[in-house]
Amino acid sequence: MMYIEKALNEAFYLKERQIWIESTAAEDMVFWHRRDEMQKDCYMYRRTEKSVTLKRRGESSYKDSFVVWVPTFLCTSENTEEDKYGGRNLREIRNLLSYYKPAGRTYRIELYDYE
Repeated sequence: MMYIEKALNEAFYLKERQIWIESTAAEDMVFWHRRDEMQKDCYMYRRTEKSVTLKRRGESSYKDSFVVWVPTFLCTSENTEEDKYGGRNLREIRNLLSYYKPAGRTYRIELYDYE
């Protein structure tokens, strides 16, 4: 992720790492397949551990893999009509992310006020 972060900061000539990336916590997934997939969902618990939800084939959570923090001096809104720059910088950020991010990883862009 540090290479993506470096590419984003260099694209906008930022020297103080104003754009940064945070990884989100990975969710432990356990897949359990039954012979008859039409059976109801099954929840299993161990006495010493937290609960584990078993998922069927094709089911997964759609939690973002990482968060990209962007200062508001580059992008004031994720809506193109409301953005001060007409979405130009946000489009560039999304293009770089789609080029550099690993396959299968998802992201979310969050705006923050830079002081």
